[in-house]
Amino acid sequence: MYYNDNVYPWLDAYTEDVGCGSHVHISLSKNGENVFTASEEPNRYGISKIGELFMAGVLDHLRSICIFTMPILNSYERQRFKSLNSYYLCWGIECKELIVRACCPPGAADIVTNFEITTFDGTANPHLGLACIIIAGINGLRRRLPIPEPVGGARTQAV
Repeated sequence: MYYNDNVYPWLDAYTEDVGCGSHVHISLSKNGENVFTASEEPNRYGISKIGELFMAGVLDHLRSICIFTMPILNSYERQRFKSLNSYYLCWGIECKELIVRACCPPGAADIVTNFEITTFDGTANPHLGLACIIIAGINGLRRRLPIPEPVGGARTQAV
């Protein structure tokens, strides 16, 4: 099947056989309340400190997580320069082209409720993939990893 994309015309050559894209959204809760969203504590991005540490752990281990969440060669074809999914190791708020995206509810750009990882392919074993993400996030909490600055369109380090 050939699809002509007027928004991303450079994708025409890459639209066939590029893996099975799937994304996963992660939120954290305690006693039924979302602890990813910042409350009264001072924050930089609308994310609680726990959320920042968890997401920093995921970003720190993302290369290793990809082994389990992108298990076949075609999975990596989706992660290329100038594609709908970035291949750079970075995150941003409501930027759907990045590997990790902090998600806000509609109409509330300063409140983050969860984050999305776009390197989760539909061919992956969901149990292993989610376990890797959870373990990486817990490692970020334990090591108190700092979260890097969000990207607003510029790209940084390749995966």
